[in-house]
Order: sequence, then structure tokens, then C-alpha cells
Amino acid sequence: MEKPSIRLAPSNNAVIGRYILPKKIFLRLTKQKKGKGGEIHITDAIKKLINEGELFIAHRFKGKYLDCGTMSGYIKASLEISKI
Repeated sequence: MEKPSIRLAPSNNAVIGRYILPKKIFLRLTKQKKGKGGEIHITDAIKKLINEGELFIAHRFKGKYLDCGTMSGYIKASLEISKI
């Protein structure tokens, strides 16, 4: 599940930026079932690799999450950025 509703979200963490992934991610992706929206999500494949013991390193930082995936999100993000 790539994007659960806010009520069902398992955490307040987000994945942003870039990945450096092991070669085995490609095999995992070929076996990955389609998720939300009928798409294969790399985050699902990453989660399975982590569950299999693969080491992943992340960086936590403080900040606001601005979603530009919808017009209303883009407008809200633009207003937030205009405050800087």
C-alpha cells in the first residue's frame, strides 16, 4: 500500500529523494504484485527486501511535507513556500 489514508498511515515518515538500491531489487520488482492504482510500487519491493534482512540506510530530517500531486496541494505548497 503506497499511500494509505492519513487515518490508516503506519507512521508520519515520508520517502523523498533518491535511492541507491541493490541489484536484487530488480528481481523483487519482477515478482511484485500490483498495488494501489494497479501499479507496481518500488516502496513495496523495498519493504520486502527490508523484511528479508537487506540493510537500508535513511536520513531523518525535520521539515514540512508539501504535496504537489494535486492542484490544491500545489497551491498550498506554493503558499507555504511564499512564507519563506
